[in-house]
Amino acid sequence: MTKRLPARVLLATATLTASILVPMQSARAATTASIVAPSALTASDTITFPSNVWHVSASNVVLRVQGTTTNLGASLACYNGSHASVGCNLGPVRTVILKPFAALTPGQRYRVIVNPTDGSPPPVQDYLLLSSVATVTKPFIASLFEEENSVAASYSWGVFRTSSAYGGSYQADRLQNASVTFGFTGKNFTWYTVTGPSQGLAALSVDGVGRGTANLYTPTTRYRVARLYRGFASGSHRVTIKVLGQQGSPNGKGTWVSLDAIAVNGAFAAPRLVFSWQVVASNRASAGREVRANTRGASVRFTFRGRSIDWITTTGPTEGTATMYVDGVKKSIVNNYASSTHYGAIRRVSNLSDAVHYLDVVASGVGYTAVDRFVVRLPDLTIFKGSSTNGRGFDREDFPDPLSMPRHPKPGLTVVEIMGAVHAGQIRGMYIMGENPAMSDPDVRHAREALAELEMLVVQDIFLTETGYL
Repeated sequence: MTKRLPARVLLATATLTASILVPMQSARAATTASIVAPSALTASDTITFPSNVWHVSASNVVLRVQGTTTNLGASLACYNGSHASVGCNLGPVRTVILKPFAALTPGQRYRVIVNPTDGSPPPVQDYLLLSSVATVTKPFIASLFEEENSVAASYSWGVFRTSSAYGGSYQADRLQNASVTFGFTGKNFTWYTVTGPSQGLAALSVDGVGRGTANLYTPTTRYRVARLYRGFASGSHRVTIKVLGQQGSPNGKGTWVSLDAIAVNGAFAAPRLVFSWQVVASNRASAGREVRANTRGASVRFTFRGRSIDWITTTGPTEGTATMYVDGVKKSIVNNYASSTHYGAIRRVSNLSDAVHYLDVVASGVGYTAVDRFVVRLPDLTIFKGSSTNGRGFDREDFPDPLSMPRHPKPGLTVVEIMGAVHAGQIRGMYIMGENPAMSDPDVRHAREALAELEMLVVQDIFLTETGYL
């Protein structure tokens, strides 16, 4: 039989333990978290602690847009020193993975905070419950370089308006491997489409399993044509309709595939439609590929924060015109036709407010409109206008003659050390001449994150480098 110690003995033991541990804890510096910002729009933040902590919650490990006190929705996963999953409240916790519910916005300024000082959330504490973890803030700017398949980009097929279609319009594409994907919950769905001489073949799959080829060719054009797919188990499913780029008959005049409406379990539904353009592989494109469309009204929308946005595209003999809009306002009509093919052509919209915007690129249908990638540019130097002490801006006399300045006895930092100093908040501005650290640094991601944190960046070079894109 197990005997319990008398209460007075337990109290004496606890008092002795506290008399030993409290002075040791007081002498030790407060536990400080290390934070690694996400490298992609859908990546997680990683917070690590040098010793065990507990009482971790969504109110004391938070993600915010810079300048706000609103916590963005996110999930927390906690792990101990052996990387085994543990409860965030009781721990012991050594690593926290903060996963935002929504993708980040390119160019947006964020902060990850451990134990925010505003409000009064219960703090993350040392595991011995003798002190709170020090408040730590990690500012970062979400990705500035996004490929054509970025989650910040949403594509759409061309829109064809006719009173014969449901809702007065339908969407269509004709290029091989263009697709549309949607989800539904139920046992059956109906795809309403268009058939006719210009319509071609489509491949349909549900939950990754092929459901055959749909031949949309008919001698005469018909609208609101129903194609019923049934026999699915109850629950959620995902449907993909892919353009095969083939005519449905030797007498056919086109390869179009059209989407008019969707019904689920016999009732019209409005699922979220995810369209894609044709993917074209090329080792001269940014990530070895680009996407393109040649349908009038086909469009792509890219959401970002910044004062300038670059649409990186291709020019060539098969390329055509497109219109660029920002926040619904027409900015320019660009002509990508050229006698020879050139990748990496920059189409830029500048002089925007430093806020969240959306760029729309709308194809004319005359020639191809290609998307290679998007580049968000940081605020320009107008933020420093009138900020000198004399109130008149900066003039030549505000700066000393460099030849008259004494040489500083302390050696400067190496390029690698400079990036670390930026992350530490010791360097706030840089003038880079003839160097390209965004590509040449041993740790490219670390360097790009550092450059993005600068309040001012000036790049001087004989051509536009990756660093210059910032």
